[in-house]
Amino acid sequence: MKDFLIAYAGREGSSALINLLGKQTGVVVPLFEDLDRQNFQEFFQPEEIASVLDHIYLTGTYDPAEIRLLMASKNSPPSLREQSHPFMVGFKWRPFEETKAAAALRRHDVTVGYLCRCDFLELVCSLYITSSPEFAQQFNLNAGQRHPQFRMKRMTVEERETFLGKVDDLHMRVDQTSFLRQARQVLKSRGQLAQRLIAFRSEGVTVRTLFYEDFLDSNEIFIGRLLAALDSPRDKIASATRYTKVMREPAADKIVNLPDLLATPEFESLSQEYSAVVAQFDPLLPPREHPAASPTAATTTAGAAPGKPSQQRRNTT
Repeated sequence: MKDFLIAYAGREGSSALINLLGKQTGVVVPLFEDLDRQNFQEFFQPEEIASVLDHIYLTGTYDPAEIRLLMASKNSPPSLREQSHPFMVGFKWRPFEETKAAAALRRHDVTVGYLCRCDFLELVCSLYITSSPEFAQQFNLNAGQRHPQFRMKRMTVEERETFLGKVDDLHMRVDQTSFLRQARQVLKSRGQLAQRLIAFRSEGVTVRTLFYEDFLDSNEIFIGRLLAALDSPRDKIASATRYTKVMREPAADKIVNLPDLLATPEFESLSQEYSAVVAQFDPLLPPREHPAASPTAATTTAGAAPGKPSQQRRNTT
């Protein structure tokens, strides 16, 4: 069985994915977003990432205080990877210090899954809606609180259903300038992540794409296929997750002036650039058949990378 790393930018279902992986027998997920730069720097310098990664993959644990003590003593962490009780280690991370990190990932033969979306339009619409002042005002969110699924985790069943019902009814008219700005930001952030992963690949680390749309089709099938690709096939998969999708219908369908936005040459160009970014990596999982896109969804498939899951507009938030 191979250890893994899920590289992500955001709004690709990484929290639900890593939550489910941690529920599988023999899979250890020792941290959540602790290694993202802003959290990591509370305890370590960025250039210490390799030592921290070594400790995590050797022990399957993450304790900043313990790691600091070991680093100060210059002792190596004791390996807990007993042959009699094998386990695989993985977590999600927004990479930095790629060259140093790559050395540790290569030492432990870690497979990196680049979690991304095929559907650029849906990704842009989802981020635009939840970061808009209208959304924050209607749902009483604090400024900058762009991920309401974390808030829903604290709700009762009745509160959650009321919240989701209000989201179902939400529709808005979008400012074209702001929409294109959001699209450029999405392309920039995903392009920057891809460059970090290309650096991993150039250092001998295995990097492959994982598509959120496949995860959405069936999280149970997706997890099973992923673990099989990591040399850990199993007959039974835990599929229950505490994460709930915020939008039960496509985000793009909530934008009333969508045809006007799609008619802009700049958005078409950005969509094609995004597809080119994703296409730089081979998929980790073999392609699966997807239902044919509906006529209304067909307009979103321009620029899709060959052999990738369909960009049809589905419930992808």
